Amino acid sequence: MLIGGILYWQRNNSTIDGVITHSTAAQRGAYDSNEFHWMYVRDGVVGIWREPLGHGPGTAGLVSIRDPGGGHLTENYYIQVGYEVGVLGLLLFILLNIWVYVRIWRSKSPWAPMLLVSFWAYLFINMLLHIWSNEAVVAQWWLLAGIAIAGSGARATANTDV
Repeated sequence: MLIGGILYWQRNNSTIDGVITHSTAAQRGAYDSNEFHWMYVRDGVVGIWREPLGHGPGTAGLVSIRDPGGGHLTENYYIQVGYEVGVLGLLLFILLNIWVYVRIWRSKSPWAPMLLVSFWAYLFINMLLHIWSNEAVVAQWWLLAGIAIAGSGARATANTDV
C-alpha cells in the first residue's frame, strides 16, 4: 500500500510516467498504453459475450495479426482462449490446468515445488501477456510437468508391486 501511495503521489513524475505507467505528458488526453490494454481486454470479453461458442482458432492473440481481415489482440491469454474457442473451451482449459496442478501437488517429484511456484507465476503473467504462446516456455513447463506427473505414477506402481 505504501508503494501505491508513493506512485500516486509521484504520478506526474517523468520517470513514473515513462517507466511505470507508460504514458507521457504529450499523451495525456489521448489513449496511452494502459488504456489500450484495457480496451483490448474489454473488447475480448465483449467478443466472448457475443460469440460464446468462440470465433475460431487463430482469431485472437499474436497470430491473429497475420489475418488480412484484421486481428484481435486480447492482452490476456485466458480471454484469448475464450475468444477463440468459446466459454466451453475456456472452461476445459481451466479444468486441465487445475487437474495438472493437483497432480503435481500430489506428486513426490523433486521438481514439484518449482513447477507449482512457476505455475502461479505463469498464471499471473498470462493475465497481461500471451506467455503460453511462447513455444520455449510452453515446452519446458509442460514437459517438466508431464515428467513429474508420470514419474510419481511410476513410483506409486513400483511401490505397490513390492
